[in-house]
Amino acid sequence: AGAPLCGILALMCALACCPGVSGSAGKPPTSGGGGFLFDKARKHATISVLEGGRVAAKEEGEDYQTVLLRPEAPRGERSFVEFSIEKQAAHQCFMAFGVSDGEHDYVGDGVDGRSALAAQGSWMLSTHSGKHYHDGGQPEQYLPGEGTVPFFPGDDAKKLGSVRPREGDKVGLLLDRSPGLGTLRVLVNGADHGVMARVPEDRPLYFAADLSDAGQRVSVTRELHPPDAAAAAAADQGTEAPRGPPAEEAAGAR
Repeated sequence: AGAPLCGILALMCALACCPGVSGSAGKPPTSGGGGFLFDKARKHATISVLEGGRVAAKEEGEDYQTVLLRPEAPRGERSFVEFSIEKQAAHQCFMAFGVSDGEHDYVGDGVDGRSALAAQGSWMLSTHSGKHYHDGGQPEQYLPGEGTVPFFPGDDAKKLGSVRPREGDKVGLLLDRSPGLGTLRVLVNGADHGVMARVPEDRPLYFAADLSDAGQRVSVTRELHPPDAAAAAAADQGTEAPRGPPAEEAAGAR
């Protein structure tokens, strides 16, 4: 258990102290997730944006629909946002988190808008299957384990090592658009699962969430992780957090 904790400590310490990270401890955050908020102007009609952009809630329907976050993820540097799954509404958790260029029809007509999960120009993680969806909905297994939670009787072996975010869990996205990179990493409850996708460095990208079942609720957290408490306190006081290991070392920590 020590290795994952050391990895996340190194990763989050570098995030907090590096001046090239949007929403880092260099400036006191004024909102959840280091300044990223759900955008009420860029969402499907079935999703409500609440609490000044900190919360998104699915009001109706059973299909995936999108809400984007603002502002655009900055180019040439790293950005981090963490989502808290407050309500999954159904027996299984049908949500997705990732980044999108926002050019798909996320508004649509009535309740028929296209989701980022199925769109070109999006790189999304399904909480239900643990798969990475890209290139218009092409799936690729990313998170460890088989099947979905909860498992059927007799499938207990599939639970071992399986990671499927659900109600009460947190999903963090680390987008690195530093020159020559362009990567998206996923953290589940603070554990870094490595690079999920290669993404463009030079075009607009927005953090995105897809919600499906009516009653679902997700928030952008202000506190990134317990290991980041020192950085959060430093941010609140307008001071600089202690510097961690080089960004290259932290980015490779798992």
